[in-house]
Amino acid sequence: MIFGMGILLPTMLAAFQANVLAAAGQVDVTVTQKSGEAFARSTLSKVRAVPGVRVVAGSLSRTINIPTGYYGRAQLGALTLTGIDIDAAQALRTYPVKSGRFLRASDENAAVITANLAESLGLQLNQKLHLPTADGDVSLKVVGLLPARSRPGNEEVLVTLSEAQKLLALPNRINTVEANFDVTDQAQRAAIEQNIQNALGDNYTLGGLSGGGELLAGLQTGRAAFS
Repeated sequence: MIFGMGILLPTMLAAFQANVLAAAGQVDVTVTQKSGEAFARSTLSKVRAVPGVRVVAGSLSRTINIPTGYYGRAQLGALTLTGIDIDAAQALRTYPVKSGRFLRASDENAAVITANLAESLGLQLNQKLHLPTADGDVSLKVVGLLPARSRPGNEEVLVTLSEAQKLLALPNRINTVEANFDVTDQAQRAAIEQNIQNALGDNYTLGGLSGGGELLAGLQTGRAAFS
């Protein structure tokens, strides 16, 4: 029995850590380019190869400015279009769908939005969300609704990574890498971050946990309980 627990313990610890971070809407580190430009997906492999990195995901996000009157009476100045790698993103974050379903890797012309945005635009499940792009108006089928955003900022339109790359004319590009670590010790975490920085070079910026001290303390307490 003790031998069996020794095998299960690392999995249980990883699941606990992932659940705490996901519930808080946080990741251990976020990587962007200093210029704000998109970059090659090969950057993911460099981050993934750093010892101590447990899970990594890339995304492509851009602000879409909304012309006055585009949505009729709805007053929206901008939306954020975010393309995600479906499986990798769900290993990092939780997406508690209120109705409908979440995105699938095979989806085309599909989107998940918040219930608040749907209400503002008078949209229901399976109806079309229109977006202005450089190539004209595009329509995305709303397949799922998420709860209201907990953070300030533009409403977000979630699509598959390939869909975002197509709509933004940025094939095989991403502009954000997010990763979680397999340790909570601050010295070890700092070493992992430095190794990521060394692997990527000075053109990239790393961001850490917001409110990280309290969250790390909670993670360390939880890990101690499993020990």
